[in-house]
Amino acid sequence: MSAVLLNIFLSLFITAGVSAGTPVSKKSASKDTISKVTVSKECKFPAEPINWIMKYCAYVAETDDEVAIQDSKCFKDASADVADPDKCEIKRKYKDKLCLEITKGARGEKKAYFSVDSCVADKSIKPFFAGESSN
Repeated sequence: MSAVLLNIFLSLFITAGVSAGTPVSKKSASKDTISKVTVSKECKFPAEPINWIMKYCAYVAETDDEVAIQDSKCFKDASADVADPDKCEIKRKYKDKLCLEITKGARGEKKAYFSVDSCVADKSIKPFFAGESSN
C-alpha cells in the first residue's frame, strides 16, 4: 500500500513542478509525464516581470520608495505590459528600457556602458526588490 501512496505523491509532485515551470529530470519522471510536459524556453532574466518594471520605474523616478514607484506614471503606463503572457519578453523589455536610460547617462553619472547590449548582458544589474537599494 505504501508503494501506491509513494507513486501518487511522486505523480503529484512532478505535475506540480511541471506546472510551476520547474525542470523535470527524465530520470525522475515517467515517460507518460515527460510526453505531456510542455517545455518552456529558459529566460536569462531572473525574478518576475513586476520586479523589472519596478526597477525601470525606480530608475526613471529616481527613488527606491516602492509606494512612490507604484504611484508613478511610469508604473501605471506599464500595467498593460503585465497582461502579456510572455513573462520573459516583459523582463527583457524593461531591462532594455532601463539600460537605454543608463547608457544615455540621463542622471549625469559616468557612463559605464557603451551600448544597451553590454548593459543588458551585465548580470550585476538586478531587478527591484522592496527594501533593497536600486543602485
